[in-house]
Amino acid sequence: MQARNTVTGLDIGSHKICCAIGQIGPDGELALCGVSELPSEGIKNGTIISKERASNVISEVLRRVEEKAGVKPGPVHVSIAGEHIRGLNSRGAVSISMIEGEITQDEIERVVDLAKAVRIPEDQERLHVIPQHYSVDERTDISDPVGMSGERLEVEVHIVTASMSAAGDLLDCVREAGANVVEMVFSPIASAEVLLTPAERQKGAILLDIGAGTVDVALHFRNTVWHTASIPLGGRNVTSDIAYGLRLPMEAAEELKICQGSAVISRVDPSEKLALPDLGEFYQRRISRTVLAAIIEPRVEEMFGIIRRQLVKISVYDKMEGTVVMTGGGACLNDIEALAERIFKFPARLATPKIFDDEIYYSSPYSVAVAVGLLKYGLMQRVEEEADPGFFGRMGRSFEKAFNAILNI
Repeated sequence: MQARNTVTGLDIGSHKICCAIGQIGPDGELALCGVSELPSEGIKNGTIISKERASNVISEVLRRVEEKAGVKPGPVHVSIAGEHIRGLNSRGAVSISMIEGEITQDEIERVVDLAKAVRIPEDQERLHVIPQHYSVDERTDISDPVGMSGERLEVEVHIVTASMSAAGDLLDCVREAGANVVEMVFSPIASAEVLLTPAERQKGAILLDIGAGTVDVALHFRNTVWHTASIPLGGRNVTSDIAYGLRLPMEAAEELKICQGSAVISRVDPSEKLALPDLGEFYQRRISRTVLAAIIEPRVEEMFGIIRRQLVKISVYDKMEGTVVMTGGGACLNDIEALAERIFKFPARLATPKIFDDEIYYSSPYSVAVAVGLLKYGLMQRVEEEADPGFFGRMGRSFEKAFNAILNI
């Protein structure tokens, strides 16, 4: 049976589909009940290419996680990613009623509505509208202006949009698998809930979710989001380079990358030799580990370089005392932190969720960060709606109304 205090997160990626179920205890804390994951089918670079195959895997993942958790998955928070994701910053301003004298939640809603009314491409729909900071008259960098006095209220927001067709296909697959969707959440916004420390959220963090087909990016600073993007390169590109360069099957190239690869050539002992997988040849091929690193480093450097060129254009980038935080299956690569530090000029670390139970089994801690982050995100949304059901309820339902209209439901 389905418990009323259950939260479900479903991460749909190009390499794997992962579902996590959590329950909210009497103290309001979230306990992880079960995690299940399977290799993806019918998905490429975050986009559905076969609804039937994708839906079948989602259905099986939901069945398995229910079996593990002992509770039926409820309405789910679903991750969305892929190169169709767009991020932009916008601003809005309203006059404050002289009769009221103080800023109320009504003014907050009104100014955010104006900021999000910016024109976006017709094939895109808003996923998130995230306030960055407010200004009241000449006072700036205000996080919560409710109760303050002034004549003019301004807000700067970050808007995340997604392709209508891509989001619609994703919704169809989840519904065909028998689940209802509460909200779609951009992957690094979800994983930030369990990967970033409070200090990183304040001082600045570049969160990179390195998947098989994409790297999904979110820049966090001063407890909000300033930039989001998705670039069409990922761990599979590195594996493909190895397979091509060393004439190996993809499976063998992937294992070689994870077990023996390095993202930094200078960190590899040039005298160390590797035996390549036996492919039925007359002799076993051996190469220097530097040869493998020389294939890996340029591709990862290319990915990081594209991201950095985007980030340096963001106004707050130079103000950050930041950290590069990496997760996702593509982050499972020796010395990737060292390369990230060289490219971004910030400290770098690999991150795993902090709320695991020892009895929960999973293939890699990096592969489940988004699913577990969706649980925490869902919990936070529930708390906010209970605190102000009018405002947060309307904000949370905006996504559902938009995509229901698209699907004519």
